[in-house]
Amino acid sequence: MTVIPREESCAQVERPRIRLSHLIAFFIFFAFVGGLAVVASGFYLTHWRHGLAREVSHWLPLPAVSVEGDMVWYRDVVEIAAVLEQSNREGIFSDPWDHALQIAIERKHTKHLVRELDSFVGQAEVASYPIDEEDLTDFLQDVGWTVDDYRHYIVQPLLLSQKAEKAVYASDLYQRNARNRIEMIQEKIELGVSFTDLAKQHSEDLSASFGGDIGYVTADELDQGLESIFDLEAGKISDILEGPTYFAIVYVYDLVEIDEEEVQAGIQIITVNKDGLAEALVDYSADKKVVFFVR
Repeated sequence: MTVIPREESCAQVERPRIRLSHLIAFFIFFAFVGGLAVVASGFYLTHWRHGLAREVSHWLPLPAVSVEGDMVWYRDVVEIAAVLEQSNREGIFSDPWDHALQIAIERKHTKHLVRELDSFVGQAEVASYPIDEEDLTDFLQDVGWTVDDYRHYIVQPLLLSQKAEKAVYASDLYQRNARNRIEMIQEKIELGVSFTDLAKQHSEDLSASFGGDIGYVTADELDQGLESIFDLEAGKISDILEGPTYFAIVYVYDLVEIDEEEVQAGIQIITVNKDGLAEALVDYSADKKVVFFVR
């Protein structure tokens, strides 16, 4: 039997070599990833917010919290915390950062609530809000702000809260609890329960301890919404009336004419305070999705 010899290749396979450039690229990549890890830990776990970190947070879009998809940026929490730290010299806040984060979230809820109630704060309102720049000089220097920063972080939230509070007071939805309480009192009056006793038990006015008696008043001395009591006869009780921040029932026990022009009414009043912005935000935010990026 003839054996045919196997041909052997003379070509040699070149093995890959580790070049110096590869090592340099590896170490650069490792350093980059490590640097990112340090930065991420510093911002998201340690909450860097002073010096260079504060400057970096302004040009680096770092998310802090998402409130119903609306982002709270890290820089905004940093600036709120800066104000709290200036006012925290007596240790009012155990952790200004955590408190600043909660304020930022509440501001987002307020913004959304105002929008839901068909109100808003325009930039023109913020820009035209009167402030005394001379009185703010020391504060701005301490916090490291410009006047525009002050308008953005102080004036705008202030106007937003005022608009929100006003809208909440006028909202049937957010005044259901207060309306129900005053209607229950009205039912007891109709059943013959003493007005004085009900005022002492349920009225949220300072006159409650006097059975709701606030003495004699003129129309000019009454809050808006209560003027109709002068259409009542002495000895009559009003329907439910609505003041700016409360619901009321009024008993007119006397009417006195003065100088044939002005009339004074002797009245007792039962008031139930409306729910304000704080109460509305608790209800509004209960089912809203909040996603935290910082820890």
